[in-house]
Amino acid sequence: MTIAIKPYIPILRWRPAELAALEKLFPGERENITPLIEFVMPAPSIDKESRKITKDPKEKFLQELPDIPKKLLKSYGQAPVFIDVHLLGSDIRSSSLEQILSSKNELDLFSIPVTYIIPVTSTSADTETRTVAINYAKSSKHGLCIRIDKSHLSEENLPLRISNFIEANKLDIKNTDLLIDLRIIDPGANAENIANQLAQLPDLKKWRSFIVSAGVFPKDLTGFAAGEVHPLDRLDWMLWNNIRKTQLPRMPLFSDYTIQHPFYKRVDAIGSASIRYTADDKWWIFR
Repeated sequence: MTIAIKPYIPILRWRPAELAALEKLFPGERENITPLIEFVMPAPSIDKESRKITKDPKEKFLQELPDIPKKLLKSYGQAPVFIDVHLLGSDIRSSSLEQILSSKNELDLFSIPVTYIIPVTSTSADTETRTVAINYAKSSKHGLCIRIDKSHLSEENLPLRISNFIEANKLDIKNTDLLIDLRIIDPGANAENIANQLAQLPDLKKWRSFIVSAGVFPKDLTGFAAGEVHPLDRLDWMLWNNIRKTQLPRMPLFSDYTIQHPFYKRVDAIGSASIRYTADDKWWIFR
């Protein structure tokens, strides 16, 4: 089974707005996207009159678990999609991933067309979650995505750790994706320095896909005055284009956090409205 990873990998959180956006994509846009879904805990259910919590986030999420594959199919069809559970609580992380993948397999048994799910893990993920992801990647033949955080990129032994991880888990590197997550980008990011670090990664030409991800949006828009239009440089896009001009042995695919801050924090309160447009080198924020 050959799964093609498309040239743009947006990192999205598991929320109704993001799922609705995927569902409304034009066919031409869908053909160029392989989304990475990060599962997050929902806001608690609160009684309007008493203001008491009637259902906590964990209870809500666990109740929703069996229907996740159906929702993925509805929002994105049968195209491949990455899923990542690292933002869930440690007490439900591995069991949630296992149930999502089990529910997907149950749909397969009834010949219902489903999305090609590719689990995401890292060399430093907890053992239980990593085992679930690896076992499914091999049994389904959908492969695995290994996500490396920027904080590990400068470690001298990282190339060896990655190679050992592939060998120890008997993974086929040609059916494995390597995602380097640079997280938040600032104006001082140097493409040449980052490219030199990327060049040290093992066997860049052999991976199914090689992806570099980053984001630029702040954690909130409080620094932007209301009633005005504000430009925000797309530093992540500019950095990726500068990396393309270096002598890397393989060109990475582009990934970003769209209009979200790379470091997730759940916000239950309703914030102010804003509209965000994408230009070639800037975001335009109408607040």
